[in-house]
Amino acid sequence: MSKQKQGRKAFLPKWAIFIIILAFILTAGIIGVVIYYIFNYVNYSNGNGGGLFDGQKNKNYSMPNEERYLQSFNAKTIAKNNVQLKNKNYQYGNLSIFEYPFALTKNNEPIYFLGEEGRKLLNLEFLKRGFYGPEINGLNHVYINKKIPNVSNIKDVNGVYLPQAFDIFIQINHFISGGTKQVLSWSLQKRVELVFNTLFHEYAHHIDNTYNRSIRENDEFANNDLSYKLATPELNKIINKFNGNNNKFLTEFRKTLNYDGSMQNDEYLVNKELFNPKNKEIPVYSKFSQYDLFKLANLALTNKEVEKYNILNNKNFYFNNSTNNTVYYANSTNIDQIKYLFSFEELFARELVKLSYSAHENFQMFDGHLTLDDSLNFLYYKLKNDDIFLSSIGDDTLKMIANYYNKYVIYSANWVFDDELKNYKNINNRFLFRNKQGKYIYKPNQQVKALLKAYIDLMGFGQPISYMGSDISSWYIDHNGNINSQYSNINIGGFLNLENSLIDSNSKEAKYPTYLLFQKENKNPLKLRIHTSKYNFIAKSKWNEIYSKNLLNEESIYSNNVKNYEYVSYFSDSIGINEIKDYTNQNNYLNLKLWVDKNNNNKIESDEISSIVSSKNILDKKMKELSLFANVEYDKDKSLYEQVVQLIEGIKNTNSPKAKLLINEIIDLYNSYFLTFGNNGYWTHQQNNKRNVTNFRKTMEWYDTEKQTTKNLIYSLNLVNNNDEVNFEFKRYN
Repeated sequence: MSKQKQGRKAFLPKWAIFIIILAFILTAGIIGVVIYYIFNYVNYSNGNGGGLFDGQKNKNYSMPNEERYLQSFNAKTIAKNNVQLKNKNYQYGNLSIFEYPFALTKNNEPIYFLGEEGRKLLNLEFLKRGFYGPEINGLNHVYINKKIPNVSNIKDVNGVYLPQAFDIFIQINHFISGGTKQVLSWSLQKRVELVFNTLFHEYAHHIDNTYNRSIRENDEFANNDLSYKLATPELNKIINKFNGNNNKFLTEFRKTLNYDGSMQNDEYLVNKELFNPKNKEIPVYSKFSQYDLFKLANLALTNKEVEKYNILNNKNFYFNNSTNNTVYYANSTNIDQIKYLFSFEELFARELVKLSYSAHENFQMFDGHLTLDDSLNFLYYKLKNDDIFLSSIGDDTLKMIANYYNKYVIYSANWVFDDELKNYKNINNRFLFRNKQGKYIYKPNQQVKALLKAYIDLMGFGQPISYMGSDISSWYIDHNGNINSQYSNINIGGFLNLENSLIDSNSKEAKYPTYLLFQKENKNPLKLRIHTSKYNFIAKSKWNEIYSKNLLNEESIYSNNVKNYEYVSYFSDSIGINEIKDYTNQNNYLNLKLWVDKNNNNKIESDEISSIVSSKNILDKKMKELSLFANVEYDKDKSLYEQVVQLIEGIKNTNSPKAKLLINEIIDLYNSYFLTFGNNGYWTHQQNNKRNVTNFRKTMEWYDTEKQTTKNLIYSLNLVNNNDEVNFEFKRYN
């Protein structure tokens, strides 16, 4: 059995407590604000001359942030008599979107960039083309055109994610520079797309914050190899005490995208014949590989390496690789910008956008006519005159791709798409991803699938509990920028493999009231209502692929071959930590089951209770079917492993095709039962003939402003399957 390390209280000297408190404040203030910028002016040329787009100036900027004008879609709470109450009409598995107007009419009527229909459409597009699991319910607000607290130079920012508040802020000042009349002349779909690309990027930061980040010292599942470098050296040192990433994810991410430094620098650098820069411009990738830039932003450097990188501040290095591109960057880059762009905080989001963000089916029609420009309305959008706005995917892609003799070539190896990887010729005139015989070394979509797997493993796909976090539904940011929060209640989420008959085929909502059931001897069961919904894990096979139902998804990684069953995401109602604690036994175990009230009578009946581990329920049914078919009994007091072996041994000599088919199904189910776990690094699995164990731990840390202390809360849940019981161990350490 794999056991979690026991937590213990430690008494720290006052200076150490001060450092911890200061570090947490700095983490919330510096790491805590994750921003998507367009740093540079962009020049757009269509062959008839172009205009300079200044993405950071807007004289027409207006933001009347008055609460009377605030409109919302799918709010978690509603105000009644100055009290926030749970919104009974809240739709689980959907975004909560709030919008302020960008202008007022002469009669002081508010004008909204999206409006009611636009907010609905933005939510639908995200559900269709976004990347999310149960944590979508743990995102508190998506704000459109709301002032961002404690962020200066608001006009420079496209989007912000505040991890300590679980809020996304999307700014529209770039879009309204042409005036109200132009904005309202655009189709609603175009306005939604302008916002959607930033939403996608900022939501990726929410995924990072929810599943990847660890700010607990000595976390056995964390990797502390990376250094935070976006503050002053003194502050960076303090922040790095709490700057950990999920080890499994970080390792797979770096390997798949060639950020691991496994090759020498001259092996990564692309062939010089591909560059076609303007006079006096030096393309960054002609001197520095993707690993060089990753190292500059995230790893410790020697004095010699620091000297090597200093040339990037000479104001002649650009992310322009070829004049064949219709869009180029008018400003040079520098060390500070590269540290931001290639910081792991940003790469987590940027690489997910490149992997998953697909063009809308009608992207060429947004301006009312069919365009031959296959990047317009995907990599960039036209605003006023010849000004353009780079999308989040465009800002990354245009830095590393160009048209070269009517085919796309890449200038950096942090890429997963086959068409460009197979033709990546390096500075030594060698095709980097071909063997000596000239054959491409990867199977079709191998790298795409590897990166997709890294993300969905991190997010715990297939695990009965993959999410646990504080109930943030009543949190809000006051007028002084302070977050009003509480940590006494939590929500639980994850994935269940349910019978099709139990869920709506379209919405994936449960047809019957469904609960997690906490059981303890001599106590009435504790019912925790859960709400099932869709999830969406998609990836492209080509970098510029248009959205379709043929995109790669989680079944490209983990096939679900069980007939009449499918995975759904779920999210629970709020429950008090102390309520859960009351249901632990003397060994800190929780007996947790799934209850589906199929007859809707609110009575717990034995035939409505099953294992929370969905594959265990399916396996039980198949084993019963097999034993009845072959008239073979098995000892239910033995371990699951022994039961399966006993069944197979009992009928292994049968010549019945159906029996053999059932045996194969049981073996597959037994294997998938254990493959359900061990994905995201927080779960470990150890197996023997008598007991099967899976461990899950979720760590949260926060600063208590009243008591002036840093608290640490660990939910340690050991999933124990012994015979027919599945239990959860719950521990709380401060």
